[in-house]
Amino acid sequence: MKIFTATKIASLLIIFFLLSSSSFAARLKLGVFNIEGFGVPQTVSVSLTNVIRDYLSGIDKFSVPSQEEMRTISEYLVQQKQINPTCNTDQCNIQIADAIGLELMIIGKIFKKSNYFEIRLRYVDIVTPQTLNLIAMKCTLDENDLLATLLRGVNLLLDLPSAEVSPENLPDNILAGKGTLVIDSRPDDAMVAIAGEEKGKTPLVLEDFPAGNYEIQIIKPKFLSWEKKVRLENEALLKVKAELEDDWRKLKIVSHPSNADIYLNSDFKGRSPLVISDIDPGNYQIRTDKRGFTTVETTIEISSERNNRLVINLTPGVSHQEMWEKENWP
Repeated sequence: MKIFTATKIASLLIIFFLLSSSSFAARLKLGVFNIEGFGVPQTVSVSLTNVIRDYLSGIDKFSVPSQEEMRTISEYLVQQKQINPTCNTDQCNIQIADAIGLELMIIGKIFKKSNYFEIRLRYVDIVTPQTLNLIAMKCTLDENDLLATLLRGVNLLLDLPSAEVSPENLPDNILAGKGTLVIDSRPDDAMVAIAGEEKGKTPLVLEDFPAGNYEIQIIKPKFLSWEKKVRLENEALLKVKAELEDDWRKLKIVSHPSNADIYLNSDFKGRSPLVISDIDPGNYQIRTDKRGFTTVETTIEISSERNNRLVINLTPGVSHQEMWEKENWP
């Protein structure tokens, strides 16, 4: 258990002073207690609670203690044995709210059902104590719908004008929770991009990363770009390993139309589209042959500084093969 030093108690008294000072006198002292989640991760419940606190803090009508202030008071009351550390009942919450000097509080619960969320919010007068209002709402399992419904519920609960609370600019993936991504490649020191945003070079560990679906791209000069779609679950550890392939030692040849014979320095290599591997830097003669089309001969320089790709557009005519057959066959 935490021991409260003189400094900690002094900080506690400062909180009491701030909540009672003239700058807050015209505002209603409103506490938002952590929403209980049933079938919802605790990290999500805390995030949802903070969303409500942030929005209500922006309304001049209310003075809303932060999560840290609420925690400090709770820990102090536990140390003084005024509340049970495992107690999470409404009565315990009322005790904490009264100790902080709050006038009002919001208590909430979210239940995840098979195909919808159920939200219950309660608005309590600490002095009486009486329930001033009670709201129950349902919404789909979509995270944006839950956030918007939750804020609409707060709006109705406190009888606020609709303009006071808006679901716009909500944090992304708040329902998803967080996990850890471990990304590596061979060879290493390759750039990692997630959803198009560079995150660092391999080997890379991303802790507290929002869960969800992502496309990971790993890029390294002279190697083929590597891509993979992954899903990171809440509180999961996901390891991703990329085996990068040499890019500059490959020559990719595409012809229009395809299925043309490809010769490299007079050696037949196959039919297009074709990838010739383990090719060293230098100049090479490429011949493309296809019946009914004019043979194309070209020189290409294989470089280690760029992707090596050759696109050949064939035109109708007589190929070298057809000409040879005509000359040599009776």
